[in-house]
Amino acid sequence: MLEQRQHPLTGQWIVIASDRSGRPNDFLRPNPIDVSTANHEPRVDSSVPSNCPFCCGNEAETPTAILQVDAAGNEIGRFDSNWQIRSVPNRFPAFLPDAAMTEVDANAGSLESDLFIRQPAIGSHEVIIESPDHLQSPTELSVAELSTLLNFYRRRLVDLAADGRWQFAQLFKNRGRLAGASLEHIHSQCVALPATPDWVRHKLAGAKRWFHSHGKCYFCQSVEAELTSQIRIISQNQNFVALCPFASRCAYETWIVPKRHQCHFADCTNFSDGELASLLLQVLRSLEDTQKTPAYNLTIQTSPFDINQKDYYHWHIEIIPRISTLAGFEWGTGVLINTKSPEDAAAELRSRAW
Repeated sequence: MLEQRQHPLTGQWIVIASDRSGRPNDFLRPNPIDVSTANHEPRVDSSVPSNCPFCCGNEAETPTAILQVDAAGNEIGRFDSNWQIRSVPNRFPAFLPDAAMTEVDANAGSLESDLFIRQPAIGSHEVIIESPDHLQSPTELSVAELSTLLNFYRRRLVDLAADGRWQFAQLFKNRGRLAGASLEHIHSQCVALPATPDWVRHKLAGAKRWFHSHGKCYFCQSVEAELTSQIRIISQNQNFVALCPFASRCAYETWIVPKRHQCHFADCTNFSDGELASLLLQVLRSLEDTQKTPAYNLTIQTSPFDINQKDYYHWHIEIIPRISTLAGFEWGTGVLINTKSPEDAAAELRSRAW
């Protein structure tokens, strides 16, 4: 089953994707690879599962590549084995370009049709395999390799925007089983949708209200204030800053924000200098050192394709460590409880940054 169902009171859409329960899982394998950040050179381990579908040599285990690039970031043929990064359709998607509902309500047109609102789960769902080697953490990548990956992300957004069917795309990484990953080989995902999700539209509306009330982008003003106080700053370089946001939703939540105003991640073309990659690696290594390689979700927050928020929205990266579990109060009220202040979290991450 693959469809969306709407809560009649909140309007929230829930994707029903039963087939995703059949995804492969290699997190139960004993003797996992050591992902110590002290030495990132060794990339061969006898405990690597031979059937990992994301490893080089196992390309037949995935659908045909959408895009492949070599180590220099140059596009290569879809069947070329000399790849560094490749994007493939998700074999267990939550969305499909031609999705159709698997059953029809017998009560369509009656009261029950208002109670049971559903629609096809239409979209594009792809997996981005970040290395031909069986690595478990992006901290095992070099700055140059991560820069190539960030540019690959940008290219996928540009291509999806040009497709014409999609209004919005979400790039995200689930690191670790507790964050929703089923395979440990480093990878990320991209979902493109024909409409902008309600939660994203809510954030855009808030950013627009702030701009009209204060005459400036919220993110620009926030970065200026944080750089002045320094109490929630983790690290920075010339063009980017890493910080724990004032209203952090969980312990060690971290944002990486460009200092210069940009609304679309695809507008950021300066990946070759390694600034963003270097800061991202620094933050992730600090988080791993602080929390002993925690699970986390990383998302690239960017504007929809067909709306120009050049004045009031500002792309950024959000990292959500999965250290705690939502409990009854959070599920019952929607109110989140963060057990570590962003000021303390930033100080701890800052002390481990290198």
